[in-house]
Amino acid sequence: MNAHEPGLCERLRYESRGLWIFSFVMVLAALGLILENHVETMQREGLYPMIGTPDSEHSLWISRNMNVPNARHVWWASDLFVTKDLQHVLSFGRDYMQTGANWSELCKMDSNKDGLTNGQHLGDPCCQWRPSTDHFALGVHREYRRWHLTHPSERSEVSWSNMNETLSLKDSPSPSCSSGYDAATYRQQFLTFYFHNAAGAHVDVSYHPLKAACFILMLAIMAHWLFWRDLLADVFPWATSRKPVASRARIVTCILSFFYMDMTSGIIHLVLDYAPQHIPGLGILARGFQFHHHDPTAIIRISWFEYVSHIHFLCPLIQTAIILSDASRLQRLFWFWGAIWAHLFQTAHRWAHMPPAGLPWIVRAMQSTGLLLSHERHMSHHEDLERQFTILSGHTDLIVDNLSSVMPPARYDLWFLFGVFWFLLPIYVDTACRDVVHRLQGTTAADVGRCKLQKIAKAEV
Repeated sequence: MNAHEPGLCERLRYESRGLWIFSFVMVLAALGLILENHVETMQREGLYPMIGTPDSEHSLWISRNMNVPNARHVWWASDLFVTKDLQHVLSFGRDYMQTGANWSELCKMDSNKDGLTNGQHLGDPCCQWRPSTDHFALGVHREYRRWHLTHPSERSEVSWSNMNETLSLKDSPSPSCSSGYDAATYRQQFLTFYFHNAAGAHVDVSYHPLKAACFILMLAIMAHWLFWRDLLADVFPWATSRKPVASRARIVTCILSFFYMDMTSGIIHLVLDYAPQHIPGLGILARGFQFHHHDPTAIIRISWFEYVSHIHFLCPLIQTAIILSDASRLQRLFWFWGAIWAHLFQTAHRWAHMPPAGLPWIVRAMQSTGLLLSHERHMSHHEDLERQFTILSGHTDLIVDNLSSVMPPARYDLWFLFGVFWFLLPIYVDTACRDVVHRLQGTTAADVGRCKLQKIAKAEV
């Protein structure tokens, strides 16, 4: 190594000051979310004295979400036991403590006096549920369903207004609880719910101006890469006389980007499925994701572009990090394919909610071969709600599901922090391993006109 050639630490320090600052802000935001979640948890626990039960039962209040079914799956409620402003305990919370957290008793009660038992509200009409850490199954968790849920403490007019799309659907065992759960009946009821109103009228949604700005910015940067930064040669080498990066590197980058975006879709999906809706910015996106569990086909009753454009909100973050890292050709190629796969995972998600008979044969073929998310794989997510979050191909569910057994989906704040590091991973790999990247590209720093190592050496003389 030349005496003036910088090592890894020097290179990161010299080239990535802006990236370090950007990364620090991102991590700080994630830590702020963890702090916010902790403060809210303490506020909820602080409401316990209002219930009037003995201090010896405080542990039941702390573990309340583990002692009732679907405590975190009612789409418009982040806590079934307290009011949204965290100031009062709801009737369901009081009944929970008065029964000593005995679900068999609490299940048969009607906390909001709307004519439905708490069990009917929370997917356990037969009151058979018992706490368990297993994945959902009719014979394991013993609740009947995790879909078509209502709030056991909301005023009846609020509950019904939130269920107006699917109010008429059947969601209880047939013919009665005494005969046990019939898998065929459950399956038919679930499929009716899953595809309910799939042929409904198209809904016009106003296009958010911020989405438009993010989309235009993405197109402008892609155009700059294509025509001035050699991306055209790397994507379509036959379309230009410029020298492309090595073909093996192009293929590997495309494949890595595919699996990276598959897992990214799962992390985003998990965070937004569990994040409270009152969080600024994040909460708006979370509300849409959580409403989707209530009305699964709503995403196919809006235009394709309106749905896929949700990801455009993330474009400025990605583009800022790429600019600050002075991305190599391979990193730019990685994110080009990433943009393709991101739009594809939104599209694949829509396809997984359309009746199979209405899909083109090529889409059904890609689903059946595992290239794209299949109906069966995604249905299992809507049945369980705590696994199989990825929506591009589903292959990286193996990783996300195993991680979620260690870090539960309910800890959306920790998953958000993990997502920040996951997002920054390819950027820092590219920055730290630039020499290796150039060799993989089949180019040198001089070939791309960015001989940063020489600049550092000159600065040290």
